[in-house]
Amino acid sequence: MANIFVAIYYAFMTLPYFWIIFIISLLATLLTTIIYKYTTDQKMLKQVKLEMKDMKDQLKKYKNDQKKMMKIQKDMLDKNMIMMKQSFKSMLYTFIPLILVFAWLAATIAYQPVMPYSNVTITAVISNSYPGDMNSINISSIPATTITRNLGYAPANDKNKEIQWIMQVGGNGTYTIMVESQTFKQSKEILVTTGKTFSNPISLYKESQLKEVIVGNEKVRPLQGIPIFQIFGWLGTYIVLSILMSIGLRKLLDVA
Repeated sequence: MANIFVAIYYAFMTLPYFWIIFIISLLATLLTTIIYKYTTDQKMLKQVKLEMKDMKDQLKKYKNDQKKMMKIQKDMLDKNMIMMKQSFKSMLYTFIPLILVFAWLAATIAYQPVMPYSNVTITAVISNSYPGDMNSINISSIPATTITRNLGYAPANDKNKEIQWIMQVGGNGTYTIMVESQTFKQSKEILVTTGKTFSNPISLYKESQLKEVIVGNEKVRPLQGIPIFQIFGWLGTYIVLSILMSIGLRKLLDVA
């Protein structure tokens, strides 16, 4: 049985990023919609929504009667509080599962992998307090790779400056890069793979003049081919899909 689930998972992970997010969004939205339906008083919520609709019509009717409008708005606020209390009940059941889904998506498909035999940019963020020559900062890797210096360094902000290199990686595997100078020596792992996985592209270092090392993994843009949505990462895509699916599923399942 375990082998079947593993096979399904690996087959699932071969899908394009959009379809991975689509399926996860559908399952998560379906689960939360069903939980919402059966953990809330649907009869009461439907009645409240009808009353809210009637109140909106009354607001238009009495738009010139300030006192009447204030009374209706107060009643609408009370109705909204009733709906919020009902929503909170279902949230108690769905909060942790959704957090786990977000964590899995962020750790799995937020960035493109570093592909074998590709070039990747390595950026080191150095404190302006670094006393040495920036040209004295060295980078190496295990296993050995071809590393070339980019065009010098530039200020990152008032406190830091950046220096970049281009690394040409080899085949699949984990590469450890070492950024060092006369005052610091820090390591950073890079995962090279054809699969949908990556090591965290950003490493932070405390109490070091080397503040960050950033690997140039590209962010996943599931809707890159659609001009309006091409800026969306995995989270934006998930949110858009979940909203649309929630509207459809609520109608299909007759959920208030």
